[in-house]
Amino acid sequence: MSDTGSLSAQFLVTEGTDRKCYHHPDDPNSCIKVLHQERRASRFWREVRYFSSLWRRDVEFKYLAANLLSDAKG
Repeated sequence: MSDTGSLSAQFLVTEGTDRKCYHHPDDPNSCIKVLHQERRASRFWREVRYFSSLWRRDVEFKYLAANLLSDAKG
């Protein structure tokens, strides 16, 4: 992404209880989810723990984007 100021209202797709979803400014096939600053991140961390437990058990993630998987494995 070019800079942090790129996530302006023009890129906003939708807003939920915990996050806002934006079109990625440099990649039309991607989105960026941002936690609301005023919300606690407990739900987010629950999702991270769940994803991590699936990852440790070698669950197949064929429905996730390929670049997400390559970034997660590092």
